[in-house]
Amino acid sequence: MKRTLFPSLIVGCVWAIGLAIAAPASSAAQATPTTTGSAGGTDAASCTIDPRAFDAIADLASTPPANSAPPPGGGEPADPETVTAVTETIRMAVACANANDPLRSYALFTDRYLGERFGQEHPDDLGSLYAALSREPTPADEADLLALVEVRDVTMPAEGWVEAVVVTENRATRYVDRLVLQLVGDRWLIDSWSPVDNEATPAA
Repeated sequence: MKRTLFPSLIVGCVWAIGLAIAAPASSAAQATPTTTGSAGGTDAASCTIDPRAFDAIADLASTPPANSAPPPGGGEPADPETVTAVTETIRMAVACANANDPLRSYALFTDRYLGERFGQEHPDDLGSLYAALSREPTPADEADLLALVEVRDVTMPAEGWVEAVVVTENRATRYVDRLVLQLVGDRWLIDSWSPVDNEATPAA
């Protein structure tokens, strides 16, 4: 079973989004290679962020915040401190995907994302999440564990916003996605993602 980084529209024991084909690993901006597997802090036990409350997610679904993200593209390369902080959010997101722990994973996403994710466009998903919470999270099988390979091309299109290209892989497949993150308090949170391409490739 393929494993990918972010939650799908149906929440259950397995999480997936259509992550995309990996592009070449060269980067035009800042790149942060990351050790794969548990040594890189992406095993299930490394998902240590405090979980979102289900009731808070339900409130966001009924009154989703407006989209305030800047237009995509452009911006200067992010400074090293920002790259490190963004990479930490992404590392934790991979760990929580490997843990199959939805409420901890959703703590790494913006209110706007969650309002859209569970809003009127996806009316059944909040019930699916509630049902999933009745089961103890089951970490991914060894073959399905997702590893963080690289965070690169981290730019700042506007104050408090970054874009980054993220490369992840499991034993079978390597993926590349472009993420937009917003600085909320002292943590960068994922606001949106999009695949760089439309297909996946075998992992190296």
